[in-house]
Amino acid sequence: MHVLRMSRVGLPRAVDGLERIRTTTLLGRAVLPLAAIAVGLVGCKEGAASTQNKVTAIVGMAAIDSVRLGRTYRYTIELRDASGNRVTDRTVAWSSLNPNVAAVDANGTVTGVAIGATVIVAQVNGATAHATMNTAPASAARYIEKTECFCFTDQTLQPGESREMPVVFRVSANAPRDLTTISLSYTFFESRKS
Repeated sequence: MHVLRMSRVGLPRAVDGLERIRTTTLLGRAVLPLAAIAVGLVGCKEGAASTQNKVTAIVGMAAIDSVRLGRTYRYTIELRDASGNRVTDRTVAWSSLNPNVAAVDANGTVTGVAIGATVIVAQVNGATAHATMNTAPASAARYIEKTECFCFTDQTLQPGESREMPVVFRVSANAPRDLTTISLSYTFFESRKS
């Protein structure tokens, strides 16, 4: 029995090897031409698969983000395959769970529509990334800096569970004197099962 090992680059060399084997094998005339066809088909299939990298990760979306009321924010993301290679020839489907709070267009540009929070989702080839998007009023948001927040990580609450979830923030010394009340609001969403 003869075993041929080859890569896409070695296809001509393998065919030359088949010609040499054909002359020395009794059954070579009937079996080996079929082997050459099979090697050619494997080479074609392998070449087609290498150009169709499946997206397994969407990189660049922070878990939590914000946009000012009436302003826009554009996501810049990268698509990656299982080996971590960048994939560029795919269309991303963008959506917002509540477009009345923050809408997103086909290019990943988010517009703050109303004060509140929603989830922005990017999907391609079965890979999904999401970010909680907060729409904040322009007047106070720029003077607040959160240093600790339960919202920096995903939280899971069981039915009927209650929990204290602390937030630590600073108000800038540059805040206007007439800014006397600051309200922080958080919206919880049901998790989406993947």
